[in-house]
Amino acid sequence: MDVIILYIIIFFISTVQSIAGVGVLVLGTPILLVLNYSIIETMFFLLPVSIISSLGNLVLINSIFKIKKKVDLKLIKYFFIFCFPSICLGLIIIKKFNELINFNILVSIIIIFSIIIKIKSKKFLVNLNKNSKKIITFFIGLIHGLTNSGGTLLSLFISSKEKKNTNLIRFEIHLLYFFLAITQFIFLCFLLRNEFEFYLNLYIVLPMIIISCFIGNILANKIKEISLYVIYLLAIISSIILFIKGI
Repeated sequence: MDVIILYIIIFFISTVQSIAGVGVLVLGTPILLVLNYSIIETMFFLLPVSIISSLGNLVLINSIFKIKKKVDLKLIKYFFIFCFPSICLGLIIIKKFNELINFNILVSIIIIFSIIIKIKSKKFLVNLNKNSKKIITFFIGLIHGLTNSGGTLLSLFISSKEKKNTNLIRFEIHLLYFFLAITQFIFLCFLLRNEFEFYLNLYIVLPMIIISCFIGNILANKIKEISLYVIYLLAIISSIILFIKGI
């Protein structure tokens, strides 16, 4: 029964991410922590899902909506120069201080705080200068490496740009989410190779995620705005439960 529940969770959060660009990590992380998985187990479980889901959505968005504008390559540059090193730093901190950190409280606070910023600060971020963007990118990576929950801030950083093409924004979010998850997963496997365990049956997960990507992209332009608030509500509820559990 536990396995069935986990695969239901995968299908749900992958569908949500296909619709809104976020979901696998910001929803999946507090849910699995509530279900008594450790932060490391949670990362090993969710990061492959995020990688496959992001990659599938990149292909589908480009195929269905025919993205014509170029992706902002500066975002990729910022990611590898500032975000990737801080992801590694966050994972190193986990390895060194895993037993000392209360991840239930840390993750719940980060998610709630990130959602508040997402809702309140979009207009402010449009006018950020280059140095501020670099600092935010580094900060996002550190948060993500520590808590697996930096996706909300990442989506805020990208979608704050003034673009009319919402599908291009979704494409860029999935692209950076793909880089975020795959670099984190590779470094995590290297750092904790003695603890590595692949939790997923790919024969089940791959078709499940592909189906969820199709469903999500069909619904994306119809319920995206509503779905974002539903995601935030579910993430806050799960984070509050997680916080109470961690006290």
